Amino acid sequence: MNAGLISVRYAKALFGACKKDDEMMATIHDDCRFLLDSLRESDELVHFMSSPIVKPGAKKQILNNTFGKRLHKYSLRFLELIIDNNREPLLTNALIDFIDLYRAYKSIRSVTIITAVEVSAEFRKEVREFLEESYKSSIELECKVNPDIVGGMIFISDGKQIDSSISGQLRALKKEMMIY
Repeated sequence: MNAGLISVRYAKALFGACKKDDEMMATIHDDCRFLLDSLRESDELVHFMSSPIVKPGAKKQILNNTFGKRLHKYSLRFLELIIDNNREPLLTNALIDFIDLYRAYKSIRSVTIITAVEVSAEFRKEVREFLEESYKSSIELECKVNPDIVGGMIFISDGKQIDSSISGQLRALKKEMMIY
């Protein structure tokens, strides 16, 4: 069976379990973001979760001791279910799928802006307000820094990218000059 379909099923099951309670759904969403960030930041956690040497009972106990006070009981039960069914390699995708389901349910758009230097909090606020007014939707704004773009910015939303960076303009100019 396709791993993508399996992770979506786990995400939908978790989503369905908390869909009736908006407060709990927001808590589970925060838990999923926290777990996803933890997995992205910690290679040790990824290796621990995917290790066939560590017994499922030990994994559940360590996760409960580590995250028990931080996570909602549904989130912990979700982790236990993933471990019980030997689906640890799908955890990251299942978390991403839940977050996507939550965003769709709450009409939240995800926007990423990449700049050459760190942007101010005031700029972030202005951009968020402008986008919320333009999209008529809540915006989840992520600002990244990539000095390689030299200047300008790259805007990513809904799988579409607008590259108004200096490096992007130079690439376009080079491509155009190669034609002649």
